[in-house]
Amino acid sequence: MSLFRVSDVITFFMVIGIALIFVAAWMISAEHRRNILKGELRKLRTQVESNAREKFMLLEKINMLENAQISPNQNDWAGNLAELERQLQESRSSSSALQDENLRLKKELAEAKGSLEEVYKALS
Repeated sequence: MSLFRVSDVITFFMVIGIALIFVAAWMISAEHRRNILKGELRKLRTQVESNAREKFMLLEKINMLENAQISPNQNDWAGNLAELERQLQESRSSSSALQDENLRLKKELAEAKGSLEEVYKALS
């Protein structure tokens, strides 16, 4: 008498097939999430870089405004001084807002990297 019957062998292969289908579906969904996270990571990196460039430009503008010389022979030098002060304040406020935005984006980037590392670990 045989140790395994045909129905037992068929059941075994069906269970193995179903398990392989679940594993393949899990791998496909993990790859899809990884691709989404890579896209998000790329987007966050470009935002961080653009915010850093914009911050640098604003700092240069602030330095230029701080070092601006007003000639005393102008009739409206007080108005120009007030305008320069207003521009300086606007530049400083936008610079600080940009720095806060940059910090927030760096935190998001770190979280996205962590998620991407988890997906890589799960795929390994």
